[in-house]
Amino acid sequence: MDARLKEIIATCCRYYKGEPVCPGFDDPAKAALWEFEKHWMELGISGQTDVLQQHIGEYLKADPAGASSGDDIPPISLKALIYHHFSKSSRDQAEAVAIFRNLIAKYYRITS
Repeated sequence: MDARLKEIIATCCRYYKGEPVCPGFDDPAKAALWEFEKHWMELGISGQTDVLQQHIGEYLKADPAGASSGDDIPPISLKALIYHHFSKSSRDQAEAVAIFRNLIAKYYRITS
């Protein structure tokens, strides 16, 4: 892994650190977020930014206010990818947005 990728991982990913397999987490949500972060990195490395752009459009449409929040770590493309996968399991978009915001706040909030 080159230095630039390590820098991106260090600044954008809270759970994925470049490991080939998910380390043991005591929280299943952290393991899922590790998978999403790994997938996000793989999409970026492989140049599949069109997929990320689609997710960003979907996310901006669903939660324009949350997308601009500067209180959390992940870049919008990572938040959008997580939202895309997370919202597939919800029947109600408003409820999905509220639960997603809580998830991001709990697992990605910047702490002082």
